[in-house]
Amino acid sequence: MLRKTKQREVILDILKESRNHPTAEEIYIKAKMFMPKISLSTIYRALKSLVNEGKIIEIKLQGESYSRYDYPLKEHQHFYCRKCKRIFDIDISLDGDFELPHKVEEFRALFIGVCNDCLKGGLRC
Repeated sequence: MLRKTKQREVILDILKESRNHPTAEEIYIKAKMFMPKISLSTIYRALKSLVNEGKIIEIKLQGESYSRYDYPLKEHQHFYCRKCKRIFDIDISLDGDFELPHKVEEFRALFIGVCNDCLKGGLRC
């Protein structure tokens, strides 16, 4: 386990409060409000270590050049809207009775489609 740093604490706090699955650059902009001298490279290093420790989740989208990040307050999956590019948390329970031939340590699903706002022609899309 890596030592606690002010930078990592600020990033965790930002992610705990965020529901929009921010990019490293978005986290950097918010972090600068609390730590004006923080660098983008520090943000990337801290995010990588937090992902490696399992404290946060990195969401990589096919065809995108950047990742999004999430602090998992509870077990959930994600829905990505192709049209507006937002990511939504969705609750899916895997409490059914099934067997897997391997030791599963983690499961993540990314559902991809068009969100209800975009289907309705909402303002955000």
